[in-house]
Amino acid sequence: MIKIRDQIIAYLEENQTTTAINLAQLLNVTVANVRYHLKILLNERIIEVIDDINLGPRGRPTRIYSLSKNERSIGLNNLLRSTLEEISQIKNNRLKENRLRKLARIIIGISETPAHSLTIKLGNAVSRLNELGYKARWEAHSTSPNIIFHNCPYSSFIDSFPVLCQLDQIILEELLGTKVIQDEKLASFQGKHPFCLFSIK
Repeated sequence: MIKIRDQIIAYLEENQTTTAINLAQLLNVTVANVRYHLKILLNERIIEVIDDINLGPRGRPTRIYSLSKNERSIGLNNLLRSTLEEISQIKNNRLKENRLRKLARIIIGISETPAHSLTIKLGNAVSRLNELGYKARWEAHSTSPNIIFHNCPYSSFIDSFPVLCQLDQIILEELLGTKVIQDEKLASFQGKHPFCLFSIK
């Protein structure tokens, strides 16, 4: 039999928010029973109270519950790991690249690269990358522009899933509409924070 607390977590994973009364009706138990389990989940920081609303002049305010930010983060990390494991196991390089390219387009939120000059594309790419947490910038060079990432949003996964470096390269290619190569991976210069360096081929 599935425990009540597991059912509460499963419901919040699918529906985001709930109340004790709603859960009691769904699980066919008393409100007092639900509140007992909610208190335990609150103490374990698996769920959190996101609002208190008054539905009438009398009685206690109705609490709105959701999964805690930490619990949502764990769920997203598990989803990311599962996705990366599946992609990493693909033996066919072309098929793997196609899967990564689809993932890149989802991450950056575009289906095709706008027809702008390279300078505008670089500026737009850096803006989008910084929205995603890369702390990116670009530099002009005699041979080709360089794009530098001063932060890796996936640093906790990179050792287990080196395919993430290929994903970053493809993200840049999708943003710029041209071939990109990675010249440095988490390199360090004069003791400064590690960075990744890409150039346009």
